[in-house]
Amino acid sequence: MPTSTPETQKRPLHVRCDGGQVVITPADEDRFVMLAEQVVSACQHSLAATRFCEQFRNDFLPKLYAWCDEHRKRVRACYIPVSPTAGCIKVFVVTASAKFDFELSDLIAELELEMDRKTWNCDILQVGVFDQTGLETFFDPQNSIMVYGDGDN
Repeated sequence: MPTSTPETQKRPLHVRCDGGQVVITPADEDRFVMLAEQVVSACQHSLAATRFCEQFRNDFLPKLYAWCDEHRKRVRACYIPVSPTAGCIKVFVVTASAKFDFELSDLIAELELEMDRKTWNCDILQVGVFDQTGLETFFDPQNSIMVYGDGDN
């Protein structure tokens, strides 16, 4: 059984509260002095971000993948750019046709409404292009989550 050395052991984070201020000393010995309210707020934001990521991974992505797969004759790929947008998840559905698919547009609108009912604020757009250069006019495929497709766009 391997033994841990002081370099590999996690050292505790030291927190001390003095009159409404919190002094935080992590393992690297840097010290941070913050108001207790700031510490509580930071912890709440961290917990909210963790919950969001878990729900995104377990609810949003599987639902979006299933929808794309259900409409696979019309949908070639689906991407979510990683770059943050103001409170809205951008989704790009790459269509199987270079022409605008009006029927698919109606289905996308229904999907947006369904996601909105589940409190997912998203903007789903259809893109009728096939090559990398064409996609790059809308988003950066290299810095995006490919939810659906084979990567040959």
